[in-house]
Amino acid sequence: MKKAIGEAESGRGPREDRGVISARIISAARDEFIEQGVSGATFRAIARRADVDPALVHYYFASKERLLDAATTPPPDFLDNTQTAISAPLAIRGQRIIEHVVSSWAAPSTGPILYATFLCANVDERTREKLRASMSANFIGATSQRLPQRDRLLRAGLVSSQIVGLCWHRYIWKLDPLATMSDRDVISAVAPTLQKYLNGRM
Repeated sequence: MKKAIGEAESGRGPREDRGVISARIISAARDEFIEQGVSGATFRAIARRADVDPALVHYYFASKERLLDAATTPPPDFLDNTQTAISAPLAIRGQRIIEHVVSSWAAPSTGPILYATFLCANVDERTREKLRASMSANFIGATSQRLPQRDRLLRAGLVSSQIVGLCWHRYIWKLDPLATMSDRDVISAVAPTLQKYLNGRM
């Protein structure tokens, strides 16, 4: 059986190491996109960071667009946890939503992906549309469907705006005092505002 490009030297077959190598390339690409921007990142630099042959990057990802998409796609459990948070009883939903946001940014499995997605969406139209579509369908739309009020779409949009603003201030721009507040203090400060948007007087 013919071996994949770049694997012949090590004697490792594509089935054995495909997931490991692909994950390493994706992680390296994510770091490169963050540091160099979408336009500045190259397959050669990504390969060097991942410690693989550049041809292997092309083998797994035919284009930079596909690699960028892979680098900014969160694991399935992130969306599952999002749905769990927005499905919580209405009286505590604001608390559950902000807990999910804070824990996701703190987790090694999702924090770097969210960071890269926000940064890349600021300069890349495809990533921006991907983030927009995800927020619209998986958060705003799904949250509004679980609200009884006639203005539920507005309420869900306000919740989303609060979260996006928090993400930029605390995790991207790292502006104090939000950047240096403890997770617990952030949750305590933001939860009442989200709850007001969800079921308070407008």
